[in-house]
Amino acid sequence: MTIVETRPQVETHGISEPTGSSPVWWIALVVAGVAMVVAVVVFTASVINEPKSFADPKVPLSVADFRVNMPSRDLTTGTKTLQITNKGGVQHELLVFHPDSTIDPRHLPLDADGNIIEDAPGVNLVSDGDNIDPGQSQTRDLDLTQPGTYVFLCNLPEHYGQGMSVVVTVR
Repeated sequence: MTIVETRPQVETHGISEPTGSSPVWWIALVVAGVAMVVAVVVFTASVINEPKSFADPKVPLSVADFRVNMPSRDLTTGTKTLQITNKGGVQHELLVFHPDSTIDPRHLPLDADGNIIEDAPGVNLVSDGDNIDPGQSQTRDLDLTQPGTYVFLCNLPEHYGQGMSVVVTVR
């Protein structure tokens, strides 16, 4: 008696069956496995690293050519002590505005030279200090007891226009 093994017919749509001798299938399997691991890691990191409000009353920040660096773009309400260091090669300043809700915090009103009109209606300058020379620091208290959107920036000629600002949410 002869036993004949039959296999059901499966439509493959032009795709070959994997065999132990085909390296293409093994490569595809490894690539798919790596992609799944990367997806899980990215998803987990995004859930674990959700932005949290920076609650420390001392806020270290730096100004440099042409950016404002902060530990977070989310701060808790309260009085904060800004510890500002100029890590750039030119003089900078740090102004803080609390614009009205009718003003886009990313597009504050500008004068003809491209500088913010600091006393424009609704712009609300809440903190201004002395200019800071390269390598120097400044400490100043800032009242952030009112929740909302604030803009930290340098308004020396052409600095704001070169992107030297950061929008911060106070909760």
